[in-house]
Parts: sequence; C-alpha cells; structure tokens
Amino acid sequence: MQNYKIIKLLICLLIFSSFGCASRDLVPISGNGTVYPEFKAARKTKDDVTVEVNSSPWTGSPSNLNRYITPFYLEIENNTDKALNLSYDDIVLVDANRTQFNPLKPNLVADIITTTLQGSYAYGAGYPRVSIGLGFGYYSGWSYYRRPFFGPFYTPFYAYGAYPLGYYPPYYYSPPQVGDVYTKALIPGTLNPKSKLRGYVYFQKLPKEVKQVSLDLRYKLAGEQEPQQLSFPFAVE
Repeated sequence: MQNYKIIKLLICLLIFSSFGCASRDLVPISGNGTVYPEFKAARKTKDDVTVEVNSSPWTGSPSNLNRYITPFYLEIENNTDKALNLSYDDIVLVDANRTQFNPLKPNLVADIITTTLQGSYAYGAGYPRVSIGLGFGYYSGWSYYRRPFFGPFYTPFYAYGAYPLGYYPPYYYSPPQVGDVYTKALIPGTLNPKSKLRGYVYFQKLPKEVKQVSLDLRYKLAGEQEPQQLSFPFAVE
C-alpha cells in the first residue's frame, strides 16, 4: 500500500511538472451564441434548452485549484416538457488538433489535490544545522529532540527540535480542504422538464502548447432518437 501511494504521488508530480502549475485564462470566442468576455462566459439556446459555460476562476476551497485543474462552471436549463439526459461521457474538451480531454470525477480531483499537496509538505521544513559534538536523540510526540555533546559529528539536517542557539517550533501538516470539490461539482443524470442543473466540471491541466479548446456537451431529450450537441470554443491564454 505504501509503495502504491509513492507511485501515485510520483505520477501526479510528473503530470503537473510537465504541464506547469501557472493558471491559464480561458476566454470565450464568438460563435452562434452569446458571449460575455468580461465574465468569461458563453451562452447558447437550442430548442428550449439553454446552456451557459463559464471559465472564471474557481472560488471554492482549495483556492489554488486552478493551478492543478481546469474547471468550468456549467448551467443547464431544460425549458422543454421532456426529461433531458446527460452523463460525464457527454461532456468533453477538445483542442485544435482534436485531442480529447475527458472530465475528471470529483473524487479523483480531490485525490490529486490531496496527494500533490501532501507530497509538497509531508516532510516539513528542513533547517541546516552545523555543530560539533556527539549527541543523543529521542522522539516525544510530534517533535524530535537532539542534545549536543562533545564529539566529531552532528546531524546537519532535521525537521525541527531543540537547537543550542534557539528553538524551532514543530512543523504541523494541515491537509487541504477539498469538500468544495464535491459540493460544487456538476452531477450529470436526468434533468426534469422546466428544471435547472448547475455545477463545476473538472478537466486536467492543459498542456502549454494548447492555444484553443472547445467544450462540447451532448444531451438527449426523452422520446428523441438522436442526441443534440452544443459547442463552446475558448482561447487559452
């Protein structure tokens, strides 16, 4: 189990180091619908079904989610008298080269964020130590103490503890709060007539070479044979 966690952490770090951690802006491009560039939103209506896609920065916790994930806020209004059905498979992100990015479910997003941040902070802060002496150490609660005595060697690095010239407080790791990743997520399924569905859909961090994407959403109304599709193009800056 421990080896599995280490491998998963290395994979996550490799993905994010390849794509970079800086947030990127996604600006809607004019199309057949209505575009609100100041709000980074686009809105389209087809046969009494209205969909609005917003790429504004994430406002939940963790506040830096945009550094690791590409979230979109969707609002779907079913103003017909038929039930509307859609699933995660019906929402995709496609770049100019037709490379497809599938949505990430909330539990995977929470796992990625938790694993990545744990990898950054789990070992605490290391303080350089230079001393001459022969010491002994012991563990007490969260802290590791070391007392110097005369001798040729002394450990140069450790997380925290007693020090001849002062005391460094223990480092405490606080797990990231990822509850909003679940509560703010869009949950696909059946949307009843005259009803509205809203929430965030998450995608992986876009590679640096991607300059334009289209969020494509398919849905099917009860009693109809063919699904409908709405596309929302965005420039990636």
